[in-house]
Amino acid sequence: FRHDVTGMDIIGKPNDHDRYYVLSGHNVDNKEEKFQQATSCFYHFPGAYFNPRIINYPGEESFDGLIAYGMHDDIPYDHLNRSTTAILGNGAFAVENIRTCCEYGAEKIYLVTRRKNLASPRLSCWFVHQSIIPVPARMVLNSFIPMYEATGMGDPWDYWSVNCSKDRKQCTISSAS
Repeated sequence: FRHDVTGMDIIGKPNDHDRYYVLSGHNVDNKEEKFQQATSCFYHFPGAYFNPRIINYPGEESFDGLIAYGMHDDIPYDHLNRSTTAILGNGAFAVENIRTCCEYGAEKIYLVTRRKNLASPRLSCWFVHQSIIPVPARMVLNSFIPMYEATGMGDPWDYWSVNCSKDRKQCTISSAS
């Protein structure tokens, strides 16, 4: 506990029986205290958001509609049927709230974000998570294309978090969310 992992080396080929990982990092309280740990398996637990980020927007007190945070069952679901809803934010939690609004009959849903982030279609998400080795970003982005075209979301290769060569043979996806 109280350590940050800052690197991972994969030792061995994907099908090698004795393949393993070497994690490297440092102590959270003393960054000079470095470590390396070999392991055949590791789990990533990013934590949970126990304290919701409460933002008071100007004019919120005079708004004539319902304002909720979409967590801890604070949405009265009977308000969603035939509603026009705006969801502020982005990421998996926002997408889950869109799903909830659809399930409870919202007529129109707006997703309001600072910038347009990549959203992973279900099939692509499943494909990435079932793989025993990292899926190349190029393959992931190409798997997004049919779903993005069907929903009018544009070309996934043109999103801000995608850095690629002109011929799209080399790419990386760099996003904090």
